[in-house]
Amino acid sequence: MAITRTLRGKVYDKTSTARYVDATIKLEPVKGVNGETTFIETDRNGEFEMDLSDEKKFPEGDYTLSAYHDDAV
Repeated sequence: MAITRTLRGKVYDKTSTARYVDATIKLEPVKGVNGETTFIETDRNGEFEMDLSDEKKFPEGDYTLSAYHDDAV
C-alpha cells in the first residue's frame, strides 16, 4: 500500500495578514539527505500543496522550507 505524504500551507504577511499570491515556496533537503530541491507557487489564496509521496525524491529526513515574494520585506 502506497503512503501519501502531503505538505500544505499558506503564506501571508505577519502584520497585515494579507495572503501572498504567487509566492515561491522552496523545499530543500538539509545536508546529508539525498532528496530533491522542489519549488512551487502559491495559488490565488496564498496556499500551496506539495505531494511528497515519492520516497526516492523525498526520503525521510530534515528539510528547509522557505517562502519568497517580491512584496515581502
